[in-house]
Amino acid sequence: MRQGEYRRAISLLEDSLALFGELGLDVETGWALYNLAFCFLRTGREPDAVAAARESIGLSHAAGRIAVVVWALLVFASIGARRQETETAVRLLGAARGLCTRSGFSLTSPEAELAWETEDALRRAAEPTRFEAALAEGEAMSLDEAVEYALRASW
Repeated sequence: MRQGEYRRAISLLEDSLALFGELGLDVETGWALYNLAFCFLRTGREPDAVAAARESIGLSHAAGRIAVVVWALLVFASIGARRQETETAVRLLGAARGLCTRSGFSLTSPEAELAWETEDALRRAAEPTRFEAALAEGEAMSLDEAVEYALRASW
């Protein structure tokens, strides 16, 4: 996946999900679902990306896997940017950023690239003061608020 072989990664992740499901491994399932959402996003399969990210964020939130929640928020922010749901997407981007800051972790290369691409698109689409206000609103969200907001969005 790190080398851009998303279609192959999708196949492998689907196999992994079947195994994780059989074994009842929710933490691993949440992680695999996020990776599947990322691959779907990169291959233009937005509805599939939304479905996988929704399931991932629920499992990962319940398991306390903040990093995976943040990554799913970035997928949702990217989809929102593509669908021109600018303020929602900026809030989700801000929520991801705020959770990273408060948790003390940095994004890995693919997620950092997705965050940068999404922020760039959203800055071009939004009026600057509205962008900054929505970003600050997102950054102030708690983990629970961010997950609830993402799941309530019009995906």
